[in-house]
Amino acid sequence: MQETLKLKDDIEIAQITRADILLHTERFGDFQSRILACDDSYPNIREWFYKRVIPGVLSTQRAAFLGYRNGMPIATAIVKIEQRAKFCHLKIDEAYQYQHLGEIFFTLMAVEARRLAKEVHFSLPESLWENQRKFFNSFGFQDIVGSDFRYRPSERELYCSAAFDGVWDSIQEKLPKLVSVFSIDMPSLEKTLLLSIKPDFGRLFLEGKKNIDIRKRFNAKWIGYRAIFYETKPSQKLIGEAVIAGVHCGAPMSIWEEFKWQVGCSKEDYLEYVGSADPVYAIEMEDFTPYYVDVSIAYMNALAGTTLRPPQSYFEVNLQSKWLNPVSLLSLIQKPRPAEHAAPAECIGSSKE
Repeated sequence: MQETLKLKDDIEIAQITRADILLHTERFGDFQSRILACDDSYPNIREWFYKRVIPGVLSTQRAAFLGYRNGMPIATAIVKIEQRAKFCHLKIDEAYQYQHLGEIFFTLMAVEARRLAKEVHFSLPESLWENQRKFFNSFGFQDIVGSDFRYRPSERELYCSAAFDGVWDSIQEKLPKLVSVFSIDMPSLEKTLLLSIKPDFGRLFLEGKKNIDIRKRFNAKWIGYRAIFYETKPSQKLIGEAVIAGVHCGAPMSIWEEFKWQVGCSKEDYLEYVGSADPVYAIEMEDFTPYYVDVSIAYMNALAGTTLRPPQSYFEVNLQSKWLNPVSLLSLIQKPRPAEHAAPAECIGSSKE
């Protein structure tokens, strides 16, 4: 994730990347300093950081985040990505714990864990569970047991787990509220189109049997844009996204002869659609990414807090669009699936895992 999430009150959240570690960027230096500053409470945290966290981020088996306010680091989070995913660290400065940051970091960690996770677990000090029980319950974490480990010499550690599906359902319920907090600064949002597509053609894209979309009107200026696919009635849902790799303009029969094996329909259906249009456009799509879960227009309305008007054919999602905030959050929670490999002020579970 190259994005920086910009929140209210000049708070930003960035993901620590492989490049940050290899180049030892200032961002990584801030992240490292904050983690190692916990060594008074967690004596083994230095060894865990260098032997587990850094190799994990480099191999994509862990994801790490750093929060700033006005350029000053205020929060860190780390998640271990596997079937039994672990929220292994979350620390937010006390002055900022009541600004939805805990919810946002839990959401970010869950997004990263989603490609593999069947369960999420973490450990935390007993006092933190008592003080923040309502927060953890709101994400589906209900059961707590004593842990075999004692990361803090001075306090009993507890262990909490929940099925990932339940955690994700809780996050989905929270998103309409969080949309008022999020403002995502992503260059790709400046180059996003929302395209309507019939369900039959949407299915062909999902199945990898179609990579050309035919339109009567289009423009080569959209090359390089991200295209989000909105499936029309009766589905009325967002199903995935792709990159517009090329735009080919020509006479109907010329376009048909060049792309007939990639459009996903018969010649008769093609000619019926294009009618008297001349020229027509063949839009070449690449890197099509189905969404983890189809997103209904009703859910997008809830994220936007208003009734959204789907495109008749397509339109650009710009800074003035009512679609901007929900599409921003959609981009966050529907991140492309990578290739698979073999809140509170105090820390939750900076452990040996």
